[in-house]
Amino acid sequence: KLKTVQSIGFLILLMLQGATTTSGLILKEKKEKTYFRIFTTPVSSKIYIGANILANMCIMVAQSILVIFASKYILKLTTGVPDFQLLIILVLFGLVCVTLGILLVAFSTTSNQAGAMATLIITPTCMLSGCFWPIDLMPKYMQQIANFLPQTWALEAIRQLQSGKTFEAITPLLGILVAFAVVFFLIGMYKMKKTENVKKFYIKFHKSKFKLQLFPIYGIIG
Repeated sequence: KLKTVQSIGFLILLMLQGATTTSGLILKEKKEKTYFRIFTTPVSSKIYIGANILANMCIMVAQSILVIFASKYILKLTTGVPDFQLLIILVLFGLVCVTLGILLVAFSTTSNQAGAMATLIITPTCMLSGCFWPIDLMPKYMQQIANFLPQTWALEAIRQLQSGKTFEAITPLLGILVAFAVVFFLIGMYKMKKTENVKKFYIKFHKSKFKLQLFPIYGIIG
């Protein structure tokens, strides 16, 4: 059971890294000016972020199914957790990963900056949450910090299922994962909305400035 949890811990690390990488496509669109051209259309930041989350979630679901299938039928591993219940936990954590990627991208201006922020956040939090070693081996104050990390609750849900608890008993833990995803989504959406408004003001300002520059030309022609 310990090896299973640690294996899933490494999978969680890969899920976080993969989600931040795919969400980084937004920065590519910003660099190519596609991002701001999208917001000149009726498309809002909510629709834009929602579409990105939906695309990334399709990748997360496919990845989770592939990992469960490979673990059970190729590697012959016994997780101690029903496959469908494990899939639900991984999918909900995948939603947390995707919304975290959106949050990091919202506060980044370049791909290098987003990658640096992801490295500084993902690796230390995975260490504190017990992805690499049992959380009981850490000091008490580190265990208290781990309670504020989504990885901790995903792994705890798996541990409780392995110990014989029912799926209904871990629904509060799943609710915590959903709460993390909602918070990350709202913060990322607010930041994107703020950027969208600033860009619209920037475009309007330069259009008005361009018109003012044309007035002397019209005077000369007249």
